[in-house]
Amino acid sequence: MKIYQNIKYIIAFLVTLFIIIFSLIDKPNIYLDKNVSGWQVGIGKINSLNNIYPIIGKKLLKNEIKSNMSFDFIADPFIYKDKSGIYVFVEHVYKENGDISVFYSKDTVNVKFKYLGVALDEPFHLSYPQVFVYKNQIYMLPETQKSGSVILYKSENFPLKWKKERVILPFNNIKDPTLLQKNNKLYLFGCQNDRLYCWFSNDLHGNFKKIEKPIIMGTESRPGGRIIQYDNKIIFPIQNNTNGYGTGLSLYELKIDFDNHIDMKEYKKWFLKPQKNIKAFTHGMHHLDVVNLNNQYFVVYDGNAKNNNEKVFNYKHFIKYSYLNFLNILY
Repeated sequence: MKIYQNIKYIIAFLVTLFIIIFSLIDKPNIYLDKNVSGWQVGIGKINSLNNIYPIIGKKLLKNEIKSNMSFDFIADPFIYKDKSGIYVFVEHVYKENGDISVFYSKDTVNVKFKYLGVALDEPFHLSYPQVFVYKNQIYMLPETQKSGSVILYKSENFPLKWKKERVILPFNNIKDPTLLQKNNKLYLFGCQNDRLYCWFSNDLHGNFKKIEKPIIMGTESRPGGRIIQYDNKIIFPIQNNTNGYGTGLSLYELKIDFDNHIDMKEYKKWFLKPQKNIKAFTHGMHHLDVVNLNNQYFVVYDGNAKNNNEKVFNYKHFIKYSYLNFLNILY
C-alpha cells in the first residue's frame, strides 16, 4: 500500500512539473496558415526602431522600380551603402532556382530605386545575400544550403560581377549564415535542425571552428537579418516560427566575450509580425536590415500574405517545437 501511495505522489509530482514547464515554454501553434503567397520587400525611413510600424507596407520595392524585371517573388533584402548611393540585394525567384539581384538608388534623400540586374546566378538556389566589407574588399555571404556547403563570394566589379572566393564550411548546409565582426574575430551564425550554432575564426580566409553547444533552439533559432548595433547593444534579428515559417521576427541582444562565450537574451519579442490590415503581410514577416542614413535609419524588411483564412492541423510542428523549446529552457 505504501509503495502504491509513493507511486501516486511521484506521478502527481511529475504531472505538476510538466504543467509548470509547459506553461513556461513558448507554445507553437498547432493550426497553421494553409495557403500563402510569395514574398514582398518593403522599404522606409524611421527615427527609431520603435517607430517601424507606421511605415510597414507604405513602400514596397516592386512598386518603386520601373523596369521589365520578371519575378515570382523577392525576399531576404540586405543593404549595402557607400558614397555612390544605396544598394539592396535580394533573393530573386522566377520560375527556377533563386538568384541574387540588386537594386540601386543614387538619391539617398528620396531613395528611388532602379533594378540593376542579376548579381549572382548558380545552378543551386541562392538566398539571404549578406554583403559586407572586410579589409577594404567587398564580399557576399549568401545562403548556399542547396550546394551542401557555405560559400563566400568576392566582388570583382561591384555590384554585378562576383567570383567564388572560398568554401567556408564544406559539407555543411546551414540556413541563413550571418556574419559578425567583433573582438578582431569573425563569428558565423547559422541554423541547423532548428538549432542556432556559431563558428569563429581569426580571419575570413582562415579555418572556422564550431562551438559545439547550440546557442538557442526551437521556434526562435533561425537568423532573420544582419546583426546590427542599436541602443548601445548588439542586436540579432531571429525568426519567430511559433505560428509557422515566415510569420514573425524577434530581436535578441547578443553578447560575446573575448573567450568566445556567447549569450543571447530577448530584446523585443515579435518585433515584426502578421499585419491584419496590410494585404501584403497578412501571413507574416521574417527579415530585417537597418543602416544609418542622414541621421535616420533606412530599413528593409519582407513578408508575405495568406491567400485565405484556411488553416491546416499540423501536430508535427507543435510536438517538435514544444520539445525543442523545452530543451531550450534546460540550456
